[in-house]
Amino acid sequence: MMRGTLPAILTALATAALVAGCNSSSSPVPPSFIPFSTIYVANNTAVTSYPLSGTGNILPSTNITGGSTTFNHPWGISVDAAGNIFVADENANAVDKFAAGANGNVAPIGRITGLSTSLNNPLGVWVDGAGKIYVANELEPGVLVFAAGANGNVAPIQNITGAATQIVDPTGIVVDAAGNIFVGDCTSGVLEFSAGANGNATPAAHIAGASTMLSCPEQIALDASGKLYVAERNNNKVLVFAAGANGNATPAAQITNATTAFGSVAGIAVDQSGKIYVSDFTRASVIVFAAGANGSTVPIQTISGGNTALSGNEYLALH
Repeated sequence: MMRGTLPAILTALATAALVAGCNSSSSPVPPSFIPFSTIYVANNTAVTSYPLSGTGNILPSTNITGGSTTFNHPWGISVDAAGNIFVADENANAVDKFAAGANGNVAPIGRITGLSTSLNNPLGVWVDGAGKIYVANELEPGVLVFAAGANGNVAPIQNITGAATQIVDPTGIVVDAAGNIFVGDCTSGVLEFSAGANGNATPAAHIAGASTMLSCPEQIALDASGKLYVAERNNNKVLVFAAGANGNATPAAQITNATTAFGSVAGIAVDQSGKIYVSDFTRASVIVFAAGANGSTVPIQTISGGNTALSGNEYLALH
């Protein structure tokens, strides 16, 4: 997609680590609760990171950039339990894996790319607790799933594609602890597929229609209660839907920025406490709202300014 043309408390909180922006355990319910500490952002030609509490014109904690990275246009990002960083690069038709703590002009430690992969303008990427890699594949519309540890010119183990799927322009992707797959689609709304779906599968749920206010959903996120958060680009707001929403559902909440109007909402993530993190492409910023935010809301943090190295920032992840 080219611009211009286009969280028992501990159990609940632990589950949120899997469904609110990155997966931080190798099992559906982690054995211990590890709070997020870092925001990762996919930028135009780089991946930057910041402290979770960061605000203002701050330097990134890490900045993966330079020729060795092979970046062309990073768009989607996910971080696994070990802190490895997975980046969907739309223009390179690749999913790159960087080691935990990667910084500077470093090469990926793994790269899924080549004809056998069927990758064609990958946008969203998600790594589940078992290490499987899910990709929203825009120009051969579908969802590709690769085995844990996949590398090189490898075929996906699942490919959700075909007319029955109603996938037309897939953007963001998130997978819940049960393995259900949620897909943001800039044409079709938000689609949910049952765990293990493959081929020309019919969605288990489909949020779309005038009441939804969905026009072009980009990155999507889930919290531990199952609420769905959508970065709605065309309507330039964050939409929140109740757990189990389906059909022409009215959002339970709509968030706009009371301080400075959103320029172009692209990415979204939710931490274990329910705080909402938004990537604004046009304003080159990451904007954070309190848990339960609704309506025209003043952010509690804004990362923005020349020191941040944010530029053309798309999706984000928490770890």
